[in-house]
Order: sequence, then C-alpha cells, then structure tokens
Amino acid sequence: MLRPEPIQQASTNPALLAELDAFFAQLDQRIADHQPVCRNRGACCKFDAFGHKLYVTTLELAYFRARHADRLQEQESRPPQKHQRAAGFSLRVSSAGEGASGAEQSCPYQQNGLCTTREGRPIGCRVFFCESADEGWQSELTEWALARLREMHKRFDVPYVYSEWLTALAGMTASTPEKSRTLKRAAP
Repeated sequence: MLRPEPIQQASTNPALLAELDAFFAQLDQRIADHQPVCRNRGACCKFDAFGHKLYVTTLELAYFRARHADRLQEQESRPPQKHQRAAGFSLRVSSAGEGASGAEQSCPYQQNGLCTTREGRPIGCRVFFCESADEGWQSELTEWALARLREMHKRFDVPYVYSEWLTALAGMTASTPEKSRTLKRAAP
C-alpha cells in the first residue's frame, strides 16, 4: 500500500536525492542518444484522450515531491475545476475536452502543450515518445530504469509501490490522514 510517509521521508534524504539526480541525468542522456522528437506537444499528458495511463514508483513520487513541493502545495490549495473520485481521493481534473466519463484525466502540470514540472517528471514522461520508430528503445530503456529504481528502493529501504500517477498525486496532496487512502502494492 502506498502511504505518504515513505514519500515524504525519501523526498528529504540528501543522499537519496543526489543518487536520483545522477540517475535521472543518466536516463536523460540515454534518451538524448536516440534523438527523439516530440511532435504532439503534450497530447500524451491527456491520458484518457491518448488511451493510456502513467504509472510511477515510490521513488519517482519522492523525487517529484522534492523538486516540486511548492507545486504540490499550490495544487492542493487551488479550488477545483471539477472532481473525479479515484481510489477514495477527490481528484482535480481539467474540464476542457471532457470525455464520456464526464471528466478528462489529464496531468495537472501540463499547460498549453508544455510540462511545467520537467525537472522532477517520472520515467514514463521522459521515455515515452509516440512515434512508432521509437518504441523498441523505449521499452528497453524503461525496463533498465525500473530495475535501477527497484535497486535503489531496496538500498534505501523505501517500499516499492507502483501506482497510477493521478491517483498517487491525489494521495500526495491529501492534507489529512482521512483523505490518505491506501493504494494497492505492486507485486515484488
């Protein structure tokens, strides 16, 4: 189960954050070696419309929290445009371009086709490019990155949980224990 405490603790561990900085720099270099080009300007951040979901690990959430704590607080204090219930959370979603579900599930940090939290973004946001020629290296690089993160989870004694991004964000911004429901733990 995903709980906010491990995320908070990991996000304030200087040794872990230094290792995550180095890891993400290496990942970004490996991506750059493939010279991918984003032509859809954030279409993939509109998860329902693009037909996919983004999943993250505990350490990715901790890294995001460490790099963007101010944005998480801003997100929590902003009056919602619309709400969607997800795993017991009240989740802010964009009201633009609503789908059949009544609310579009989009990343709250994507604005005007651009990511406003690039520094701390998760692996999936870094590695995914929607051009079909990119698919082979994306899978291999994602598997490499997740194996490295799993190793870091063990070394730093951080519970490894794999969670859907929007649900996990809602859990991180939940300000009271009553709002913080548990999420399913990924199989080891």
